[in-house]
Amino acid sequence: MRHERQVELLQRVADAGDHLRGLQAPASVTSPASRYTDPAWFERERRLLFRDGPVFFGLSAELRHAGDVRSETVGGVPLSVVRQADGSLRALVNICRHRGAPVAPPDTVAAGVRAFTCPYHGWVYGTDGTLKGRPQSAGAFDDVGHGCDLRQAAVAEAYGLIFVRPGGNEPIDVDAFLSGAQHDLADYGLGDYVHIQSRTNTWKMNWKLVLDTFTESYHIRTLHRESLLPRFNADCTIFDAFGRHCLSVGLRADVLDETRKPVDEWSLLPYGTIQYFLVPNAIRVRACLAKPVAKSELPVRLNLWDAVRLGGISTRDVELARRWLDEFEGAGLDGVVAKPLDAPYQPGKRAMFKIKHKRTADVVLLGYRVHKSGNGVGSLLVGLYNESGDLYPVGG
Repeated sequence: MRHERQVELLQRVADAGDHLRGLQAPASVTSPASRYTDPAWFERERRLLFRDGPVFFGLSAELRHAGDVRSETVGGVPLSVVRQADGSLRALVNICRHRGAPVAPPDTVAAGVRAFTCPYHGWVYGTDGTLKGRPQSAGAFDDVGHGCDLRQAAVAEAYGLIFVRPGGNEPIDVDAFLSGAQHDLADYGLGDYVHIQSRTNTWKMNWKLVLDTFTESYHIRTLHRESLLPRFNADCTIFDAFGRHCLSVGLRADVLDETRKPVDEWSLLPYGTIQYFLVPNAIRVRACLAKPVAKSELPVRLNLWDAVRLGGISTRDVELARRWLDEFEGAGLDGVVAKPLDAPYQPGKRAMFKIKHKRTADVVLLGYRVHKSGNGVGSLLVGLYNESGDLYPVGG
């Protein structure tokens, strides 16, 4: 986030007064309960917001190379978004034009795909959706008067974000859709992020409650009394509207300490949980895709991305490393992972070091001895830290 933008937001906090009253809206807004329970209203939302779009689909970083594909049902439409050889994207409706079977496995990501083959009759489509062949059909379909290429939906890409319009091919104007949020989002370099993992949870709730409950901090004082309350402000959040979208910044309890420094030293990052909500289905900084299937059921896929550039970045600058540690703490993390510069990355192995703000383990497992029977653990070798922080083995 640009420094001048951080200063702008922190200045609002400095001017907000007791209990951050200056950050509150001028008046309360109420919504009828029917907006959360009425099936007809939900169907209208699903059609206008999730089907007619635009809808956030994913990050460009997930589809870096020609043939990279992600298949996902959006707004009730099964789509496969494919990176083309010229670098562009195609959003293909993932339905074979013959019997309607999916030509790409649903809810998957694949790399280096050269063609799609329908598992039912073996019809073959290019990655641009063009029908390439109907094996052993003996010319039976040659007289069909309309094309049998895969149908396509509109897709657009900007600022490392991919958007689709599941219900049609009307072009998407990303800047118009983001309504100014792009000026903030561009600062994050989302195109350079690296995907770490995805998880899916299903909650019995209306989809709008994700935004309603997550954008306010009032609940921290009771729901999170034992965890977040000692460190986070429960009075108010910073809010900015960008058309239908919004920015919500949760604040640490000591945020005003930053505003007592010279302005050119101000930094919001260590003091704010910065979240952009792209209606209807995405939350950034940690990309979260909401896919409502019924008015009271909400499957949510949480995608975790690491803001490390491809090829890796490292520093020998101790002060810069400390700054990274402080800024990540503002996001609720308890430390960072460090790797020796001359050591290779070893997936699945504990070959790196975790540097934490506070040690949370007093007893460390150093090793074990297999039981004499050959099954299970016979004994443990543990260690304790002394007052100087040195680790000593204490038993076997």
